[in-house]
Amino acid sequence: MNRLRKYVKPFLILLAIWTVVGLMFAGASFLSAMTENRQQGTSAVLLMSLLRSYIWGIFSPVIYIVAKRFPVTVRTKRYKNIGINAVTGLAVSAVYAGGLVAFAWSMVSEPSPQSATYAVILQRWSVSAIYTLFSLYTPTFFSILAILILKDYRNEEAKNVSLQAELSNAQ
Repeated sequence: MNRLRKYVKPFLILLAIWTVVGLMFAGASFLSAMTENRQQGTSAVLLMSLLRSYIWGIFSPVIYIVAKRFPVTVRTKRYKNIGINAVTGLAVSAVYAGGLVAFAWSMVSEPSPQSATYAVILQRWSVSAIYTLFSLYTPTFFSILAILILKDYRNEEAKNVSLQAELSNAQ
């Protein structure tokens, strides 16, 4: 039970973050629908935006683990780390986009022969994956990177305070 407690706070923080992101995407969808004079159901747009956001939130721990294990900073000399993070971004975005395209395709009661061709499905998947890479993965990755850099900075600061205390005691 105690092991589970340490995950409650990060889970609630992630839930809050991805709720805000989902609400922002819902707002963007509403604005887009208004400017194009399209009628959209409020609850359907809100539900889909939150669902997409929460599903993306499931990938956050994976992105965190990869970013922590293979850090990318200004001083990074390991191009391997940059490559691993880039490949992770492409893979996560492709999996997420593939799920969305499959879900959207399954929701159509009778897909037309034109919408069911491999070329059309591949086009929708690739466009969705590229959009996901830039609109979701990149901000998520850099936010996580900022958190990791801040953690390192605080750890270094604590070490410096400890060393200064030891130096004062030694003098």
